[in-house]
Amino acid sequence: MHKRYQNNPSLLHVTDVVSAFLGPSPNLTLARAVSFDSLKLLNHIWANSCVSSADRTPGWSLLNFLRSDRYYYRYAFSVALEEAAHCGLLHMVEWLFAHFSGVEAEVEVVEAAANAGHLHILQFLFDHSTCAEYREIEYETDFLGPRRQYPDDGIVVRWGRHDALRATKSGHDEIVRWLFEHTARTNDSRNLPDVMKSVFNVGDLPLAEWLMTHGCPFSASDALASRCADVGQWLLRRGHLEPSMDMIEGKVFAIWAGSGHLELMQLLVESHAPFIEPNTIWSAFWQEAMEAACDKYHLPVVRWLLEYSMGCTLTRTSPGSVHAAGNGHLELAQFLYSHGYGGCSAQTMYDAAEDGNLPVVEWIQPQFSADSSIGLFANVARWFTGSAVPSSAGSAMNVAAINGHLEVLQFLHSVDDPVKPRGHKRVRGNGSSKSKRDGRKPWSTQTAMDGAAANGHLEVVQWLHVHRSEGCTTVAMNKAAAGGHLPVVQWLHANRSEGCTTLAMDDAAANGHIEVAQWLHANRSEDCTCAAMDFAASNGHLNVVQWLHATCSEGCTVVALVGAIEGDHLRVVQWLLMTLIEEVPSEVYGELFRDAAVYALV
Repeated sequence: MHKRYQNNPSLLHVTDVVSAFLGPSPNLTLARAVSFDSLKLLNHIWANSCVSSADRTPGWSLLNFLRSDRYYYRYAFSVALEEAAHCGLLHMVEWLFAHFSGVEAEVEVVEAAANAGHLHILQFLFDHSTCAEYREIEYETDFLGPRRQYPDDGIVVRWGRHDALRATKSGHDEIVRWLFEHTARTNDSRNLPDVMKSVFNVGDLPLAEWLMTHGCPFSASDALASRCADVGQWLLRRGHLEPSMDMIEGKVFAIWAGSGHLELMQLLVESHAPFIEPNTIWSAFWQEAMEAACDKYHLPVVRWLLEYSMGCTLTRTSPGSVHAAGNGHLELAQFLYSHGYGGCSAQTMYDAAEDGNLPVVEWIQPQFSADSSIGLFANVARWFTGSAVPSSAGSAMNVAAINGHLEVLQFLHSVDDPVKPRGHKRVRGNGSSKSKRDGRKPWSTQTAMDGAAANGHLEVVQWLHVHRSEGCTTVAMNKAAAGGHLPVVQWLHANRSEGCTTLAMDDAAANGHIEVAQWLHANRSEDCTCAAMDFAASNGHLNVVQWLHATCSEGCTVVALVGAIEGDHLRVVQWLLMTLIEEVPSEVYGELFRDAAVYALV
């Protein structure tokens, strides 16, 4: 209101009317309001919230429950305080403490402040509340939830659990020290070994030494697990890697090999030189280190292990070259193969094709395909359970197509039919001899085009259509639609005869691809089922839900409303209730709002 009229009693109601019209939504959560860092907004929400159930306004809104429902009152306080603690907004924390009483700040509040490094928030919480240790409710072996304590007056703050761990992982060592100095009595709820592991993982050795003097347990194995070079040098200096009954020196040797810490390995070998001989435990250590280095593709470490005198003790049974080739490390694979390590397998070829490593594929094929015992192109049982294809890829050609690796696909096609290479389409049935699946030649199935379409690889789909005869199934268009790949859907519609099923439009709608759903509705006859609106609502796609309601007659079921509630999609819930309320059975409607899951919306 203009300052000229601010003191006019007859116009004061205008302010309330304008504020109600232009002000925040009655469903704005307190936590969201805190994130705007506005005390005026908090005061507005507080002033307009109902203090009792009798004061509630018609219709459903959060303002009806903030102060009149004790469960939501407690929940809103803790979540809002967590947001303020995360953002470091002390004045917001002070406001919440001034307006709430008889509540508990759950341990997530302290964890948020510790994770963000807000010591001033932790200090305020410690000074202005009752300190309580985080506890869990357990029945036999089942975790039933955190134990809560709601006082008659004042505020309880829970400490412990992951607070020190979060601070450690975020690099806030001053927070860790403060927590141990001020809330040590809650250490029982903290997993102190995990705290120490985290300290070693970030390489904070001064903090590790400080924690050890304050009762935190030390484990050389945990320190080694960090794979940090500085931690390794620290262990060497402190004498933790001397020959021992638990053979910690062998464990660290393998760990460092897998981490590529060649200099540390050499220092360890130098300090243990009298014990390193063939036919001793160090032969096993050397073998384990070799396998670890191969597994992580550290060529300098592998070369040193082989060239050192202990290298003669290594067995050549480890499939090091297989792993290296399958994961694209061609130089390492070639080095290992030249030193007598085993060749490749169908899995190796499959992995290289899956990753699109054409140089590896081109090296493997002429090197090993002549060995009939390998079966380089044998069927590989690798199942896809995600959005790509609903069955096993099986072959290197299939998996190359699924992942869009056209050059790999073209090379394998030329190997499959060298007389009619990349530019010539195979005659249907060609290559169906026994050699097709016994591993001597590359092969493919309808899964190739199905999977390529599912992942939106239109160029691969087009190439397969021209150069291969296997074709596809309805899965191709169904999955392309589900992934939102409209150009693929349109091309399949224009160039292939397999078509699709109602799953195409159902899944396109469920995943929010409204343009695909609209195109299918206009150009295909399969249309959709009620699952389209059910799962579009469950996934929060309000625009899709509204379009389906206006365009299609299939409608939805109560699954739409339940799914939207469980998914925290408040706008979808509101639209469904306003638009389709007569279609929801009254007993179901009542259950939805009696159920505690409603609070998931806030």
